[in-house]
Amino acid sequence: MNAAELKQAMSELHLTVPDSFWGWRQIELIGHILTEPVDNFLQWPEVAGTMFLGDCEASRFEFEALSTAPDWEFWRGLIQESGFGGAQRLSCADYTSGNLVHQAYHLMRWQNATGRAVSDLTSIVEIGGGYGALALLARRAGFTGRYTIIDLPTFSLLQRYYLAYFGLDADWQTAGAGLDADLLVGLWSLSEMNMTDRFNALQDLTARGYLVAACGDLGIPSIEFVTERQPIEQLYPNWYWFA
Repeated sequence: MNAAELKQAMSELHLTVPDSFWGWRQIELIGHILTEPVDNFLQWPEVAGTMFLGDCEASRFEFEALSTAPDWEFWRGLIQESGFGGAQRLSCADYTSGNLVHQAYHLMRWQNATGRAVSDLTSIVEIGGGYGALALLARRAGFTGRYTIIDLPTFSLLQRYYLAYFGLDADWQTAGAGLDADLLVGLWSLSEMNMTDRFNALQDLTARGYLVAACGDLGIPSIEFVTERQPIEQLYPNWYWFA
């Protein structure tokens, strides 16, 4: 999907979006895409303010954690920014961005907690995929299986556009019914959903592993009972749930 195709697809959505936080973010995203060049979409407020961890204390903490890990060369290869989208770079490492570091840090914490490797998985389901950064890093980390993203229509189109630049694709769904995942990813998305959307995302979805994050309590017993809770020290009071 190129920029022209993205604009065309957005113009054909004809959405009736709810008067809610994510409803307004969809309206803002559609407005930007239909009226402006999309070269620097990672600098738009509805993207940078909700899906992108910039050059801040937390991202520099995470970069330090990655760069001092025994397998640093592996992680360094994942976080190279391409320039596509105009991402803000890290002041301490201008070849990368705070958000690619952030996504790599999630994967490192999950691998360390579980002893499993992303490259060994056959299926990943991500609920709320941002602009596609974690999907990109999973592929760079050697994942070759089926990557499914459950998200709202406008953000799914943005993910298609972003991943297409790297020659990648995914499977996009609006609900989780019938899906099977070696790893279920929900990075602050599940706790932000209303009860109906959360039910639709998780209903009849089978998962054998979890990479979940939320601020405070997750409030989903079916996940909390089968996972290990770990603090996200640099983003207190946020927590991970791993399995």
